[in-house]
Amino acid sequence: MRDREIFSPAKLLKRVRGNERLLREIIGIFLMETPRQLEKLHQASVDKDLGEMGNLAHKLRGAAAIICAEAIVDVALQLESAGKECPWDAVCMLVKRLEEEFVEFKKVLSDSGISECSAKH
Repeated sequence: MRDREIFSPAKLLKRVRGNERLLREIIGIFLMETPRQLEKLHQASVDKDLGEMGNLAHKLRGAAAIICAEAIVDVALQLESAGKECPWDAVCMLVKRLEEEFVEFKKVLSDSGISECSAKH
């Protein structure tokens, strides 16, 4: 069982004051940009560049927070906070978890019917 929702369409709709066009636009941008960010995160993990990983996790956390993708926010925050004392295997697992949470986000989005109106991804 999860502590937080994967995605809350109701919260996002409230955040955009009922503007469904804006909701779809914001989600479309997130769906376009997140795979690029995840690829950069993966590359930073291959390069063992913890600083870049922290920066990318921070950006992803901000974008996910805007659209109320709470599970992605949680994992991105953990990755952003991972310091040098955190075992490298644990850091790499967080990158993998972010990728998995994005897949789950897309499933929830599809189930909500929003993705049908968003940009195709």
